[in-house]
Amino acid sequence: MAASGSSANVKGNIQIHESVITSIVRKVASETEGVSRISGSSLVDNIAEIMGSKRIQDRAISVQMGKASVAVEVSVNLYFGFKLPEVAANLQSSIESEIKKITGLQVSNVDIIIREIDEPADEENE
Repeated sequence: MAASGSSANVKGNIQIHESVITSIVRKVASETEGVSRISGSSLVDNIAEIMGSKRIQDRAISVQMGKASVAVEVSVNLYFGFKLPEVAANLQSSIESEIKKITGLQVSNVDIIIREIDEPADEENE
């Protein structure tokens, strides 16, 4: 069978690395209302996160890549006073949407683990 016109122009493979997905998840989480931060599971991870280490932050984000799909698990801290299920659902939806939009990959699932509740910054004392 003859190849279609679009596949005749293919020069090689395109692969999207897990770190691209991790970057998308980190950005979406930082922009989602009610999310305090991505949360590592240990004191060392939390200290490194405060110091700005993306590598340690990325331990709180797990990515499983398939041929045309991706599964994500992310651990976060949320702010006190927000409805946890709503914030988690918004985060799931936003992560799925951004991954699809940016990479074209299907998202099989987005698991959210809420590790802790953080107090919002006290703006009155500033």
